[in-house]
Amino acid sequence: MLIKRDQETIKGYFEDTSSLSGGFADAVYLPENAQETAAVLKEAGEKKTPVTFSGNGTGTTGGRIPFGGIVLATDKLNRILDLKISHDKKNATLVTQPGVTLEEIEATAQKNGFFYAPDPTEQTAFIGATLSTNASGSRTFTFGPSRHYVKRIKVILSNGEILDTPRGRVFAKDREFNFEKNGKRYQFSLPSYQMPHVKHSAGYFVEPNMDLIDLFIGSEGTLGFIAEAELVLMKKEKNIMGLVAFFQKEIDAFNFAQEIKPLKPLAIEFFGETSLELLRNKYPKIPSYATGAIFFEDLFAPGEEEKVLEKWSGLLSKYNVNLDDVWMNESSDVTKSFKEFRHEMPELINEVIKQSGFSKISGDIAVPDSKAREMYQFYKEKVAESNFYYVLFGHISQNHLHINLVPKSADEWKLAKELYMKFIRKAVSMGGTVSAEHGIGKLKKIYLLELYGEKGVREMAAVKKVFDPACMLGIDNVIKKDMLL
Repeated sequence: MLIKRDQETIKGYFEDTSSLSGGFADAVYLPENAQETAAVLKEAGEKKTPVTFSGNGTGTTGGRIPFGGIVLATDKLNRILDLKISHDKKNATLVTQPGVTLEEIEATAQKNGFFYAPDPTEQTAFIGATLSTNASGSRTFTFGPSRHYVKRIKVILSNGEILDTPRGRVFAKDREFNFEKNGKRYQFSLPSYQMPHVKHSAGYFVEPNMDLIDLFIGSEGTLGFIAEAELVLMKKEKNIMGLVAFFQKEIDAFNFAQEIKPLKPLAIEFFGETSLELLRNKYPKIPSYATGAIFFEDLFAPGEEEKVLEKWSGLLSKYNVNLDDVWMNESSDVTKSFKEFRHEMPELINEVIKQSGFSKISGDIAVPDSKAREMYQFYKEKVAESNFYYVLFGHISQNHLHINLVPKSADEWKLAKELYMKFIRKAVSMGGTVSAEHGIGKLKKIYLLELYGEKGVREMAAVKKVFDPACMLGIDNVIKKDMLL
């Protein structure tokens, strides 16, 4: 096992794609297997040394940034351990360490005629980190989030104890868990809050009679370390066609997205006017008249290409889309390039941020279907009143638009924070969530309090203390540090 202590060498572990700065740690540990990981945690537990788990730095909420203690990095836990394919080749599972990237998992799956359905947006993310936030992406509209595709996980607790946790073995009775693992009895109550009925990644997963595995998935490394996961792969039986349609009016793009949801495309992504302005720097072929765009995907069997085009052409024409300007292709390479078109947005926004000199205020809100239009209009009205530069884009299929406010002064930054809190409170009042896919980390704890209240967060803290009595894992992630005392 490699241990790094030189501060200049390890400073890269003190940052992610968030704007959080000031991180520090005594050392970075890079284990290569579950046993080495358990040894690190056992020693840290005995000394009550804070431990921060680190993925590939793609997180947006500061979760991997340490403020003291040590970092347990997953860089060398980077092996796919097994691929199990059924005799009829219709089903498969993949056993992986947490430091394998999504693109490596997808490449292995595709090579064998399968795919990993959740398809979180950032393909360089480590799988362990995506499970820790129950990550999702554009195809979650059809397939659901990461937790639906996890058959088993191996979790290491803060005392070094290893819990092998298969799905379907341990369930709560209503909201009470009472089970034995490795000779130890675990008995505790789940939080009493109700989760929003939307795409959701904020706080501990809770529902009556839930499976134990789902408590760890999405807990952002605050309960234990996911050292191994067995993932369910899906058989690739159809091809994917990707299309990008451009609209003269942004509202037409929004309305088109709402109308096609019942037709069940694989994914639907929205780009507002300022999004296209940024994208034109890299994609000059975007029509000059376009103030809105929709990227969507559909499945088709070989020979059905024309049927797919016929299915969409009428609706596109209804919204005055010039069919000659629609980008489309069914080949995997071009579909991949269309996804990159969507994935460019965060990087382009970060470039604008660097020029402004102030950190962005970015949104990860989702609301119910019945409130999608109201939330969209609320965004538009409030940013117009405030005269902020903003970028609006994202997973419109699940009413999960990312709004990014870009302040240009200290005063604007303060006002942007206040405005974003208005967005949070509006979404919560509608039955929405404060984080649909990125988790809470260190930056969004105040928003979690808006969602569940102090009572709900303190109930989460009580659950944490069952598995991490010294509260040494992921300090100040998800739950405010002073609420663990």
